Amino acid sequence: MGRPLSTDTWRDAPRDRVRVLVECPPENTPDLVAEVLRREGYEVRVCEGPVPHHACPLVATGACNLVAGADVVVNLFGSTDPVRREVLGAITDERRPPAVITEMTTPELERRTESDSWWFDRDRVHIVETPVTAATLIEAVETALRLRSKEPPVSCSGVG
Repeated sequence: MGRPLSTDTWRDAPRDRVRVLVECPPENTPDLVAEVLRREGYEVRVCEGPVPHHACPLVATGACNLVAGADVVVNLFGSTDPVRREVLGAITDERRPPAVITEMTTPELERRTESDSWWFDRDRVHIVETPVTAATLIEAVETALRLRSKEPPVSCSGVG
């Protein structure tokens, strides 16, 4: 059994370090993923995601301190669990979302690309093909940050 949903914040995080939120179910060893990122100098928080008696605050209320304070979200919830799947869509629906990374198998990526059937804003997500390794994870974070820095700012009128 995993930890309850995180009530963590970024309050104690150094301002000069990139903040990475790792969203990963307990069965996929989120602490190992977080450690890879910490060794590279990133400030990391972990959320094991929604469970039957603990809804995702971003999905349930539209607000999550961890997502709001993150520079990058590494979403490793996958697409098979409909409850966890909602989280990625909620992040990309944010007005100013962090850089977002998710993983997908090659066949699923090809199928979804061909049919253009995404449950999230595809333009806002950097996809890494499974299996994710330490090297591909670090490269994905760097790429997602680079892509995010190229996005046009959002104006008050909602037009880029």
